[in-house]
Amino acid sequence: MHPDQAKSFLTAVNHRSEQIKDANLVRELWQKWCEDNTQQYLNGILCYGRILGGLNQKEILSKIFTPKKHLLRLYDYLSCEAHREVLGQILQKEFRKKY
Repeated sequence: MHPDQAKSFLTAVNHRSEQIKDANLVRELWQKWCEDNTQQYLNGILCYGRILGGLNQKEILSKIFTPKKHLLRLYDYLSCEAHREVLGQILQKEFRKKY
C-alpha cells in the first residue's frame, strides 16, 4: 500500500472507531442502511429476480402479490432461533440434493 493510501486508510479507521463509540449514531446509521437496502433484500426473499425486482422498486408488486401473512410467517422464521435452525437445515439439505 502506498504511504498516502495507508495514511488515508488509517484516518478512515480512526474516524470509524470514533463513530462506533456513539451508540445512537450506530443505531441511526444501521437503520438508514436497512432502509436504503429494504427493496434489495425483499426482492431477493420474494424471488422477484432482476426484472421484477426493478419493477418493484416502488413496492408495487410486493403490495399486490405478497400477503401480510406471508411476511409475518417469514418474520417468524427469521426471529425464532428454532425456526431459523429448521429452515437452515432444510435449505442445506435441498441445496445438497439439487447441486
